[in-house]
Amino acid sequence: MKKKGFTQHLLLGHKQSNHLTSKKGAGFTLIELLVVIAIIGLLATFAAIALDSAREKSRDAKRVADVKNIQTALELFFNSNTSYPDLGASSSYTLGVDVDCLDGGGFDTSCSDPIYIGLVPDDPQSPTYDFVYAAETGDEVPIACEDFGECVTYTIDFYLEGGAGDLSGGDKCATPSGISDGVCP
Repeated sequence: MKKKGFTQHLLLGHKQSNHLTSKKGAGFTLIELLVVIAIIGLLATFAAIALDSAREKSRDAKRVADVKNIQTALELFFNSNTSYPDLGASSSYTLGVDVDCLDGGGFDTSCSDPIYIGLVPDDPQSPTYDFVYAAETGDEVPIACEDFGECVTYTIDFYLEGGAGDLSGGDKCATPSGISDGVCP
């Protein structure tokens, strides 16, 4: 009895050919692979640029939030003491570096009650950028207040890389009346 279907015949000297193992039409050409790699590289570059921009905006938003938190703690201190914290023998403090907290005695490296801010934040990119606090008597010519009376005003110098909210990038000065452009006087 004969089998139905095709019979495969092998000729001497010829190998059996299978369309799955033949090299014709299989895989990608070198040009196709290079184009795909170039596109992936371009997309990775755009993603890295966008990520850097997002990180910068995030750091600036954190800076503004941290400075506003410090301002709130300073106002609480002022309400209790009718003066902002003085600087002792220093002309200024680098917040989060020279001092760690704000308590009833002012800025210090360790806190006791009452605590106005338990951990004074430092700049996200410290020591490249810093928050610098100074207190003054409020006279026409700003005078450090530790030897000349009560500290009725303060300044906090800080820097924004690109801007946050309605604040542009660059040097900023925080005072009891708000945040303004430029280096503090």
